[in-house]
Amino acid sequence: MKRFCRSLLLVACISGGAGAPAQTPQTPCKENAETQTQFDLNNCARRAFEEADAEMNRVYRLYLKGLGGDDAKARAKVRAAQLAWLKYRDAHCVAEAMINEGGSIYPLVYSGCQASVTAERTRRMKETLAESERLSGAASVEDGGRGVVSKSQ
Repeated sequence: MKRFCRSLLLVACISGGAGAPAQTPQTPCKENAETQTQFDLNNCARRAFEEADAEMNRVYRLYLKGLGGDDAKARAKVRAAQLAWLKYRDAHCVAEAMINEGGSIYPLVYSGCQASVTAERTRRMKETLAESERLSGAASVEDGGRGVVSKSQ
């Protein structure tokens, strides 16, 4: 029964679950002198996730700032959505990597999933923020919120 449940969950993850696009574990690591061992690849994938997470947090702060200080209700909704999304991301990546549980590649698959899913979340937040900025004429996410006109995409 346990094996059946794992198989069913794996199929759901591979097929994308509840309408979400399937995520493919990816790592920016290139095979070179620095990434010759599984340990090195795992660390590289972890760094990729940390970079994606830092970028997402930067964009999230701009997103909240763009809501303005007087809209506490909207800020609360965005914060609640982000907290729910973080729980989803972590649970999704555990499920995606579970076939490798106990293996040396598990951290690579888990961190690769986190980096990929986080980068997608950041992309979507940037799109929403850019649309909001376009409508309001506010500072661009592309210039770090300094007020420089953003590039057309």
